[in-house]
Amino acid sequence: MFTVKCGATFLWHPALHHSLLLLRALKQRHTLVLEPSIISDKSKCFPRRVSHGSDWLSIFPPSTEDGRTCAEVGDQTQLKENAVDTGCLSSHQTGLRCVCEPQHILHFLATPSHSRGGLKDQIQDYLDAVVVSNEVLRAVDDLLVGIGSNDMEITRQQHGAMFDVVARLDASLSMPMGGANEGVGAEQAEERWSTWPLFTTMQFLVEEAGLVLGPFPSVANVYNLLRESMAVVKHKRFIERTLETTREGGRCLSEITTWPWRGILPEVQRRLADYNADFTQQLAGVDATCEKVPLRTRACGARFGVQSFAARVPWPMQK
Repeated sequence: MFTVKCGATFLWHPALHHSLLLLRALKQRHTLVLEPSIISDKSKCFPRRVSHGSDWLSIFPPSTEDGRTCAEVGDQTQLKENAVDTGCLSSHQTGLRCVCEPQHILHFLATPSHSRGGLKDQIQDYLDAVVVSNEVLRAVDDLLVGIGSNDMEITRQQHGAMFDVVARLDASLSMPMGGANEGVGAEQAEERWSTWPLFTTMQFLVEEAGLVLGPFPSVANVYNLLRESMAVVKHKRFIERTLETTREGGRCLSEITTWPWRGILPEVQRRLADYNADFTQQLAGVDATCEKVPLRTRACGARFGVQSFAARVPWPMQK
């Protein structure tokens, strides 16, 4: 059984949900262990770099001492889909006792020789999706850095860059992933590993950052399709059941289970609207002043580049 271990204050992070949903897609038994956090200040419970999640997330493969110790205090949950299509290598075979990134779970998978061809294609698609999701999270990090600088012009540029990344993702979504009008669209998407890095990233942007998916119809189509899928519903129930079991066991967990900067995008957009309005008003005032004053009066005392000098006088001798 795989053991995913993290602090209770990091339930919002997409890497945690990515790991659990990937293990579910791989049909691997897994458990979640939540550790109590001693940090009570909401502003300090996680650094600003959302794309860095390896400092607090630990994924233990089966047959490890640390994994068994974690599983004893966690909520052990065996999936109903226990017919494993891909074999699982133990830590003794791989030499790895723990990984910190969701995509590194693939190091523990052993595949039959007859299915290596199709699995290779799916691994490549999955790694491409991981790269795209990391790019989106880095754009969120850059936006947070711009907000911390208290410079609205930098914030405006980083906000636009983040939306450009999401717009490129919206334009690149293919129809097999987003078949909203097809009854089997969600089932086909659940079987593909590349679904979960992108879904968990968009889930973070929508639920934690406050992104509105109206300008991104393809992303909204896929997100709404997967949000109601059976895999995501079971995943949310698993998270809730783990929280309840951990609290009933007498372990003191922090009440902070959301992103410290939750809902930051609507606030940033409100500030940018005020900033753009003030800038427009300033330009409007300058235009109004220029229209009321004649050109000769506005240019009074100015010294233009062309002056009335004798044609034969060289320019260094002009006074």
